[in-house]
Amino acid sequence: MKLTDIIRSENRQRGYTLLEVIVATSIIAGVMLAILPLVVQSFSVDKQTAYRVKAQALTAQKLDDIVSLSSVSNIDSNGNLVCDWTSSSGVYYSDVTDLETGQPTTPNVVTALTRTWYIQQIHPTPPATPPDLCLVTVTTSFSYQGQTRSFTLVSERGR
Repeated sequence: MKLTDIIRSENRQRGYTLLEVIVATSIIAGVMLAILPLVVQSFSVDKQTAYRVKAQALTAQKLDDIVSLSSVSNIDSNGNLVCDWTSSSGVYYSDVTDLETGQPTTPNVVTALTRTWYIQQIHPTPPATPPDLCLVTVTTSFSYQGQTRSFTLVSERGR
């Protein structure tokens, strides 16, 4: 064997061949493609969880807002919410909030959360001389990726 042949064979052993690079790249690409759906699903679950937590917080916030009304006609001397209207069927209210911004919006927004609250007078037995108690029910619902989630909080307030 000549000296030039030995040098050439040593030079060939120092680097990777094109075939080795293609095989290594395809193995790495296969692993990445196998992991990609898990990463995408993780982001989706994370977003859904964030929406769910925000929806629960907005439900609790609305209930707290209703219970802590500062109107003199709806609060007794102990700071309790008082139902003093004559209708026993209760009153419905609703609003729509964007889950992304937390601001009021219209129902056609993709990330819209609909809050409804219902305030109903509770008639105690025997009838009480002071105004009756209130039953406050707050329900929120939102849709994300075709699934509808809803939360309900109920509070009984008054004397």
